[in-house]
Amino acid sequence: MTSPKELREIVERLSKLAEDIETEVGQLRARRHARDAAPQGKAQERDPYAERLNLLSTAYAESRSRQVRTRYIRPQLLGEPAWDILVDLLINELNDKRVSVTSACIASQVPATTALRWLTLLERDNLVKREKANGDKRRRWISLTVEGRRAITEALRHSPNYPGNRWPS
Repeated sequence: MTSPKELREIVERLSKLAEDIETEVGQLRARRHARDAAPQGKAQERDPYAERLNLLSTAYAESRSRQVRTRYIRPQLLGEPAWDILVDLLINELNDKRVSVTSACIASQVPATTALRWLTLLERDNLVKREKANGDKRRRWISLTVEGRRAITEALRHSPNYPGNRWPS
């Protein structure tokens, strides 16, 4: 079960991430306003900033949805620790933040030993990689591999939460 301290850490991280996305939304609106005001020429290219923001907002929606469910149902019963880890890693990557193995375990919402087993499975499938922290032998970083980033990005792009997507009728 998640301790009160771990829950506070999760709430603090989510609050900070929500602030970051609000800032990015404001920046995107300003860019869209400038783009819309510019004269129209050739077909517009895909905006990598908008794509990044769409992925970030979709990942936040996935994470928030999970948080809401865990208010009513024990996280261990919902059973998606690998997904929670991958979503958290993408959110942090898009916010240019590194994730420690400990933080990834907290994001999984399962006991640390269970989370470590899931990290090992994700690593075996080449979706994540662990790296030693410089100067601190106790800490290790975890990040998405190229394959992991591609997989989570494609999954989120096909999610009904992704801007412009709709549930099948």
